[in-house]
Amino acid sequence: MVDILKMKRYVMISISILSLLMQTVLLAACSKTETPDQGGSGSAEDIVTEDPGASALVEADTGTAQPEDSRPDDVYEMEESLLTQEEAEVLLDPLIQWAGLYMIGSMEKQETFDDALKLQIAGVTMAYGCLPDISSEILMAEEVEGVWDVAPEGYLYAGPEKIQAAEEWLFGETVHTIPVMDDLTGTGKVCMNDGEGGMLVKAGDWGMACPRGDIVSIENMGGILNMVTVSYVLYDHEEDTVSEELGWIEYLVQGTAETGQMPKIIDMNIQVLYVDQESYLYENWKDDATEWITDGYSLMLPGNWEERVHIYQTDGADNFICSAAASENYMGVLFTIVRMQRGVAIEPPNYEVLGENAAGVYIVVFPSDVQVDPDDGYAAREYAELANYTEEVLSTFQMR
Repeated sequence: MVDILKMKRYVMISISILSLLMQTVLLAACSKTETPDQGGSGSAEDIVTEDPGASALVEADTGTAQPEDSRPDDVYEMEESLLTQEEAEVLLDPLIQWAGLYMIGSMEKQETFDDALKLQIAGVTMAYGCLPDISSEILMAEEVEGVWDVAPEGYLYAGPEKIQAAEEWLFGETVHTIPVMDDLTGTGKVCMNDGEGGMLVKAGDWGMACPRGDIVSIENMGGILNMVTVSYVLYDHEEDTVSEELGWIEYLVQGTAETGQMPKIIDMNIQVLYVDQESYLYENWKDDATEWITDGYSLMLPGNWEERVHIYQTDGADNFICSAAASENYMGVLFTIVRMQRGVAIEPPNYEVLGENAAGVYIVVFPSDVQVDPDDGYAAREYAELANYTEEVLSTFQMR
């Protein structure tokens, strides 16, 4: 877009120069004949400046071709974004509650913008009253009869009609698949399906620190497609400061009121920055842990590492690999456990001693170079997620 604006500017400047040359020739020709007194002593510069055509060119040059970097903050050119900031805020502000819960890990992560994610978004948005026009009369689950035998306590209920209305408003379509009913006993999940298109959403209060979203950019992607990037934080209203950076979401929005099509979300890219370190403590995953056993040592591994981490042994070293990050140019190594002979100098630059016995010294070596393709968003997120477990996994190391 910037290149196009520059090209326009060059064309306009060329036209202005051509116009000036033509007027110079005309003025030179006219200077050879007598002209009536115009009642003023204007110069050739005054005449050029006041020329309507030249003024229009100057205005066009200083307006539409204004470089993006010189625009005031939070001002988006209609010709470039099509979608106005007000339209984007109306569409995306209702999602702040869902985005906050999603980014702090309260809900199951979704890798694609599918029906499951849409249902999750619509359910939370609806249950918490973020769409006032269609969120009225939201009841607690125990107040609703005939949907389930025993209603869990502390859950809001959004019926199928309201869920579908929210989906239509947000995405321009409804989710047609009716999910299987979740187990409603002893779950603690934030979102649960009732099996009939409705959802139960756990009631809660953020307290003084609650999520906040700010639009940081609106970029036209061609036609009526617009990419809206929203940054999310946990904002502490008591301290009047940001307490946590949650992450950002790129929303691909189709339509604009200017074209007669109401904006709707057709895709999104989610980047979570928030890390809840307590969730990675061994105490919180030990019940689902599996044991990795070798002749010399054992480790406890999180249950969710199954099919996400593979281990291969080479030359007495056990390499723990993030499967999603391993590629032709990137190894995806999380850490490597090596047994070395006692008394031998240790050369790796980034290592820790785990233990030693008569057979030798066991050390863990951490990678010193990049192990994941930074342009592969999914692989980068997967690697970072698994790496958060490393310290707790190594704390379970036991000599055999």
